[in-house]
Amino acid sequence: MRLILTFFLTLCGLAALAAPKFAIISGDDANTDLADLAVAVCSGDYEFVDRATLRELEQEQRLQTEFSVAAGITRGALDGADFFAVIRTVDPETRLISVFETDCGIRLETVELPKDNEAALTLIRQTLGRAVVKTAAPEKLLFVSLAAVRNNLPPRYYKKQNQENKLRLRACALPAVMLEREYLIELLRERRLTGKWSRAAAAAEILHFELNPGKNPGEIEIAAFFTDLNDNIVFNCRIDAGDPKRLDHLFQQLAGHLASTPNDTACDLKTEARRFAREAELANGSSFLLSKTKRYFAAFALDDGNEEYLRGIFNINYHDFSDFYPYWKAAMEYVLEKPEPPNENIGNLFEQNLENVRDLFYQLTPELQLDHREFLLKYREKLLSPPPDAPAYPLNREIIRFRRIRRRLILNRAECAKTKDAAWNDILDKLSTPPPAASADGGWREMLTDYIWSAVPAIYELQDLLPHAELPDWTERSCRRIADTGIPELSPLIPLIRANALFYSKDFSRDEYLARLNEYFTLSIRLKSGWYSPNDQKIGKYGGLRKDISDLQLKLKAAAAQKSAVAAAAPQPERELMNRLIELKIKERRLGVYADRELKEPLALSSDGFDFIIKNIDSGKVLAAFPHSADNDPALNWHIQWKIYADDRYFVVAAYDQIQVGRRDNEVVMRRIPLHAQTIIRAWMRGDRLFAAANDALYSMDVDGGNLTIHFSAGMEDKALGVQKNSPKFYVFFAAAGKGPADVVLVFRDAGSSRMEIWNYNTETGEERKILRLSGPLNNCHMLTQVGGSLFFSSAAQQEWKHYQYRIDDEAFIESGR
Repeated sequence: MRLILTFFLTLCGLAALAAPKFAIISGDDANTDLADLAVAVCSGDYEFVDRATLRELEQEQRLQTEFSVAAGITRGALDGADFFAVIRTVDPETRLISVFETDCGIRLETVELPKDNEAALTLIRQTLGRAVVKTAAPEKLLFVSLAAVRNNLPPRYYKKQNQENKLRLRACALPAVMLEREYLIELLRERRLTGKWSRAAAAAEILHFELNPGKNPGEIEIAAFFTDLNDNIVFNCRIDAGDPKRLDHLFQQLAGHLASTPNDTACDLKTEARRFAREAELANGSSFLLSKTKRYFAAFALDDGNEEYLRGIFNINYHDFSDFYPYWKAAMEYVLEKPEPPNENIGNLFEQNLENVRDLFYQLTPELQLDHREFLLKYREKLLSPPPDAPAYPLNREIIRFRRIRRRLILNRAECAKTKDAAWNDILDKLSTPPPAASADGGWREMLTDYIWSAVPAIYELQDLLPHAELPDWTERSCRRIADTGIPELSPLIPLIRANALFYSKDFSRDEYLARLNEYFTLSIRLKSGWYSPNDQKIGKYGGLRKDISDLQLKLKAAAAQKSAVAAAAPQPERELMNRLIELKIKERRLGVYADRELKEPLALSSDGFDFIIKNIDSGKVLAAFPHSADNDPALNWHIQWKIYADDRYFVVAAYDQIQVGRRDNEVVMRRIPLHAQTIIRAWMRGDRLFAAANDALYSMDVDGGNLTIHFSAGMEDKALGVQKNSPKFYVFFAAAGKGPADVVLVFRDAGSSRMEIWNYNTETGEERKILRLSGPLNNCHMLTQVGGSLFFSSAAQQEWKHYQYRIDDEAFIESGR
């Protein structure tokens, strides 16, 4: 018996704990007594927040006419209320009760109360009960979005505002859950529309009201219509606002339409986002800028991967930025609270608009200024992080972070300088300790040319942020650390940052500045690292300095061009032979050309329609031949550039997926060695080992194809080169034996033909080293071959052939004309 009693008391306790709790207030003095009576009458069914604690809230409600629950919901929720009810008088003849749930503030019920208080209390009790039932099954509710009343009346019409409020309140009494469109935007901004009420974010239909001039002067016409997902009007009715019977008839028709609308017609969020975006596009004119921003924000909140909507929020000419800032900030938070950093496009949008906010910071109220500082502090690391699609070169992420540390992100100048200096020292620390793995060296070198120089503007910014008294010591300390790295590609950076530091010295000397730049330009030309523009913002403050710099550049370029011309004019038998080979290729069907280092035996590979023929160009003697086959007919594979090689003992021809090898002492019988599913672009002999380079791999084998060794392969994780890991679109365009006994020269080209680079690879150590990066006409290279100890590139620009020579032994690159 005791156990049964205990169980019964426990159930009663749980029931008491689960009883819904209401907060009821009066929206005006006339309904204070009715609100008190409602609490007394319904206290047996529900729990209630003490009315005494709601007096201040009632005062706030009386001052608000639109979204009046917004302030009260949170207050009621803090007191544990599940529902929030407001009793108010709309006009002398009408009083209403509206009931809201406190999670999102969705209006569940709006009912007109009778004049008799006893009857009103009965209806209040029923209304509270219906609200509780609705929250138990929100999936069965019909949600309708309520647009703002469009007022097309001229100023002489009076009582317009009362008419708008009356329409809105009567609409909320219709048999559906009405969520005002403006309030929906606020819920999205506060990220409160989640869980069981998320369906309310995408109501299938929107209810619109318009106030228009009537047919006679002073008359008002009310237009009401529903639009569907595609903005098609599915219900339309117009009445004379002065006739109460017609107004009642209008709402009866509206109720009838809703009664025939299924409650499962909610649309998906992206469709609703497009509808908000269409509304934003229609909000033209300066007076609608805030409305435009709000609607683009709502579109983005519902579809937060759409960059177009984000641009709509950002690309607006802000007037009173305090009004716009909450939506700007909320949009930023939608992206920044995702697990991964924003992609590069959105990241660029953020950086541009962070600068705009900094420029408009003075417009913000003191509260919003503090809010923005806290926002930047909270998301600083996320904003500094590289986008997920950033290339994974060594040090690339650190350099991106260094570039992103700016005053727009860290408003305090001293803190910004300290943070940026720490990031710069982190870069120098890692430059001083190159990665030990030989496979990473390619990416290391790649980073130097492609990314360190992209950080120059950020270095200028850091020098500008530092106190002028500290700048000389900082500059010399940085220069020493750059020199200690021992990386030649970085040496031009030393005179460049020394030159920029002179702008902050009271003893600035134009001659000293130009001397530093002379050193910088000279090093850049010698190392072929290109040059970055000096600090143009500072240069403009010194009259004539920009012209002096331009004259210096022209002078150094002219000297470099003259030196190159002298080198090109020197006797070069390899280039002369190359010219001959090109002429012969025009006259005959040449598939490949080659000459040994001593230039004693210039060879050409051609086809007579039946056989491939290797012959000496000077004597015309045929040295070897092998027949066409179904898969090596040059007519079928015209796009494959055949390559040949010869030494004292072997001939080697490579193309497509095969290698042909022949021994001179064996009557030159060519043996076919297939490497299936590989595009062989070059093969050569080193001793008795046959080397073959594919687009993404390097192999060596015995002369009969046995004892195969894979030196590197982009498709094998443990054998992939660093350069190919960091640049997946890079492929081997040409290969040849290098200077040392284990060296291989590799010419890389990317899939878009926008970049070519020459690398050295050591087959014994696996070390990879970039020699130089090629640019200009070489990106459209038509022919690459080996003549003697040089590789020759040829390109045709404006119907004129030009040649470029790379000497393997001294790693010299010579640009020359025909």
